[in-house]
Amino acid sequence: MSDPAELLETLSSSAQARGCRIKRYGEIDGYPLLAFQRYDEPEAPHLYLSAGIHGDEPAGPSALVPLLESPEILQGLNLTICPILNPTGLAAGSRENANGVDLNREFRNPKAAEIKALAAFIQDLPSIDFSIALHEDWEAKGFYLYYLNEEADYPIARRIIEKVGQIGPIETATIIDEREAQGGIIKPPQPFKPEEREQWPEAFFLYSQNKHDHLTLETPSSLKLEERVPLLVAAVSEAVLCIRDPAAKRKDRQP
Repeated sequence: MSDPAELLETLSSSAQARGCRIKRYGEIDGYPLLAFQRYDEPEAPHLYLSAGIHGDEPAGPSALVPLLESPEILQGLNLTICPILNPTGLAAGSRENANGVDLNREFRNPKAAEIKALAAFIQDLPSIDFSIALHEDWEAKGFYLYYLNEEADYPIARRIIEKVGQIGPIETATIIDEREAQGGIIKPPQPFKPEEREQWPEAFFLYSQNKHDHLTLETPSSLKLEERVPLLVAAVSEAVLCIRDPAAKRKDRQP
């Protein structure tokens, strides 16, 4: 279990050092619901980055520490970072919040206070160009990702898998969460129709606000925390390289 208050203090300090302002968009059981925002570059892409919606997935919030403490990684972007979406779950080490609700199934018709506050906050944001959600999977044996976009092929996914595969295992299963996967990549069906699904995760809600490229990154919980965090850092770092360079994100690395 992690201490959300202590981690938020560390993350807030690092975010402010990166030029972010701290936005308190809500509160739950005495824990602030915070976002870090930086909109200093009008022509730069806007990256939305979130973590900690499941309290038993601490690698996501923990990975934000080195990401924020390395100024070169997130430079050249406008940022919205929501570091701990489920602080009561993180405090208890449980997937759900203190009321037993899986917050990542709440986004179509939110009833939980955390998601009502987050949804209202997201709806007021500037248009998002790219979003990333940091997750973990207790059933997985390796890293994998899920992405949403309007294209049938998207090299950034393969680039991230290649990068992460240099330091850790990649999931080899061909079925993940009842979805077809290949080489650690889950693609949505084409055409993508989120309105056909009753329960929406954060990814669907973000995509519904404006169609953009979204990545959900998953590390295997079977690894030690100190092994999982670098996988997420490597994945986000590679994604950011592509986000900053529109040409690069449309092509694979040259051999």
